[in-house]
Amino acid sequence: MILISCFIHHTFYIILHTSYFRLLIIQTVLFFKKVGYAGKFFYGLTYTSMVAFVGRRGARNWSTCR
Repeated sequence: MILISCFIHHTFYIILHTSYFRLLIIQTVLFFKKVGYAGKFFYGLTYTSMVAFVGRRGARNWSTCR
């Protein structure tokens, strides 16, 4: 289970630190802002799930990943 979460964490880490994907995320955010409330809800849902997945658990698992 730790191995799976580590793999996911590393994948997200690489994606977030690649400028191309960062640009893609920014474009997606701008698109959702144009859409309105539905977009904001969807973006909020995606963002919170990503933060919950990567941020809190990822930070704790980061030491075990290395």
